[in-house]
Amino acid sequence: MLQGTTAKTFIQKRENAEFYEKYEKDNWLLSIVVGEKKYELIEYSTLQKEKDFVTRCYGGYTLEEVMNSGKDILAEDLLKQGEPTYSKVEKYLPKITRGAFAFLGGVLSQSGVTVMAENGNIYPQRTEMNKEPQPIFSPSQFTVTLFGREPALYLLDGKLPVLFCVFNGEGTITEFAYFVEPGDTDKDPLVWIRVKEYNEKSLEKVSLKYIIVSNSRSPMIRTISEKAFLDALYNTVAYWLRFLECGAQFDIPEKEIERIVYGTQVSFATTFTGDRPHYGHRIYGAEIHDNFPPNYIWSIELCCAFGRTARARRIFENMMEYAISYDGNFCYRQGEDELLGASAGDYGQLLFLISRYRKQLGVENWDEVIWERLVSMGKILLNACQATEEWNNRTLVYMCAEADTNTRVHAYLNNNFWAIRGFESLADLLSAFGKNAVARQFADMAKMLVRNVSELIEENCVIDFRYGNLPPFRFGYTATPSTLSMCRDTFLPMSQEDFEQYLQASYMREQGGNDDLTENSFANYRYYPEILSAMFLEDNQASAIMKFRENTGGEILGMTRFLERLDDWPVLHYAVYLLEKGYIDKYLMLLYAHACHHGRTDLMCYYEQVTANGEVFLDDCIPSLLTVPIMTARMFVYEKIKDRTLVLLSGVPKSWLTKGCSVVGVGTSFGKVSVAVKDRCITVEFEEPLAKQAELVWRLKETLKEKDIIEGMEAVEKIEGNRIILKKGITCAKLEIGNNA
Repeated sequence: MLQGTTAKTFIQKRENAEFYEKYEKDNWLLSIVVGEKKYELIEYSTLQKEKDFVTRCYGGYTLEEVMNSGKDILAEDLLKQGEPTYSKVEKYLPKITRGAFAFLGGVLSQSGVTVMAENGNIYPQRTEMNKEPQPIFSPSQFTVTLFGREPALYLLDGKLPVLFCVFNGEGTITEFAYFVEPGDTDKDPLVWIRVKEYNEKSLEKVSLKYIIVSNSRSPMIRTISEKAFLDALYNTVAYWLRFLECGAQFDIPEKEIERIVYGTQVSFATTFTGDRPHYGHRIYGAEIHDNFPPNYIWSIELCCAFGRTARARRIFENMMEYAISYDGNFCYRQGEDELLGASAGDYGQLLFLISRYRKQLGVENWDEVIWERLVSMGKILLNACQATEEWNNRTLVYMCAEADTNTRVHAYLNNNFWAIRGFESLADLLSAFGKNAVARQFADMAKMLVRNVSELIEENCVIDFRYGNLPPFRFGYTATPSTLSMCRDTFLPMSQEDFEQYLQASYMREQGGNDDLTENSFANYRYYPEILSAMFLEDNQASAIMKFRENTGGEILGMTRFLERLDDWPVLHYAVYLLEKGYIDKYLMLLYAHACHHGRTDLMCYYEQVTANGEVFLDDCIPSLLTVPIMTARMFVYEKIKDRTLVLLSGVPKSWLTKGCSVVGVGTSFGKVSVAVKDRCITVEFEEPLAKQAELVWRLKETLKEKDIIEGMEAVEKIEGNRIILKKGITCAKLEIGNNA
């Protein structure tokens, strides 16, 4: 495999630019100068082999044992080993292979293309739910000897959207390089392809061919010149390199996570048409899903967290102009009757996010249309507030809690909690700009709901000796579901006959019974996490939900179970709770597990649902894609839900603190924040003077004293345990922690 070669045996240059490819030290490299900066990028290594974890999967258990267990036995096994790491977690489940794909597209193209991992075939966007389109290109079209063979796939430098599809066989290597130009505006974008053939023993003989393919062009496949290909390739690579340098910058020891943080942002950008997000690709690339509210929630959160405020503002304005109607409804319909699909949680989370990031979203330039639609969104929630005899005429929010179950309109706890947060946020936002009269009705409803919900939780909690005070996820529904997935362990013993009947899951838009597997699974994957992220529950109630999920079929390696599979797209809500309450080992396990096992790290593609044995169940989606980058930013700089207190380094692994790590330009509602740790010296910079005290957590020790801080006490207000409280008004701090701390 080309071992021992160090000479530049292959060089391909673009005219009038420092841009060339070479083979050196078993790697294919691409060298490029953009502006005044030179980059050396790895295309792929000829020595790289697929990691084989088959014999070590499932921590010594069988897949059947893992799926049947109510307990997260993989998590129990992992957490016994101390703080989780990427390398530990990736060994527990097999790589996703069946149905896996990558996607390519531009930032303006109406849709993208998908590349199937099993054969390298390129497919256009699906337009029919149950019909796979014909591929627009297959490697076997180039040579029939590739038919039925599986290639190795590599992204340029592990994160940029130039995909190398490499077939290795009997001395001859056939490589296909695929990419789409960023500025391609077509619904059916051009895919640029280079075919390279070479012998692994004699690199001086390289055969090159350049083609472009498109389903709507005539001819569909045509040959192009080397110059045209290299011009397009240079422009594409240069665009994405500059794109990544415009957001927050990370330097962390676990380079796998750093690479995913950057690569998922690129995949995120190509899942848009300009400033309009698509939910994903293949089935989820259909425009019908564009206005699914979490598209906007996660997108705005990502852009604000990574300091991409101009982009956040454009996405917000696009949403307010086109996705939300004059009367405040999201134009998102699902089901046979095309019912509206936004939940009260969606509305509340958006209003909370908009209020928190008002400055980043350009509040000073909002016109009356935006203000009117924000008020209308609040009134959608007001109209969902109903007093019923069932609860002694106490008012609660009655609304669907998920688009897929939009016929199930009940008093869900997550909806009520996030409606309260939405009302409070909207009232605060309106009051800040002199709109006090209209603000009052939202503030008053928030207070009423807080009182009513608190009373009903108290009346309906179930006290269980195993879990604690377990609140219901829906008022009028059992607080103790039998299971949260298709595991075999039930909360209370069941006869085999009753259990088999229970496993006959109802259709998602049916009402189900008072202990319905479908409703319980929806609660597990979305309602419970949203309940926890609202940060209203008492600690014993919240921890009861966490324990219930961990022991009644709710999790595998911290990832969320849904029926017989994994469905982790809303899991950022659960991550909020884990981070705020200090369950850092579980937070890190969830981060690594999602990174390794809910998508393909080599393809920067994260799927909505997968199986525990390595199969894509449902296509990729934005919320799943953005889980790792948002969780990574939050572990460095986090803004609490209730009081907006900034917390620094609270989720950073101890090994990173020991080895050194940094982030520059994480966005908060107070401006950008940068934090660096090196040799027990912590440097913090705030874009604006601290509006209130901030907390810095030194996780390498449980308790600190003033004497442990050798330098920088002038920036410290006080120390509580291992939390260093930084003074209000400072713009920077440099702390040196003693070796004994």
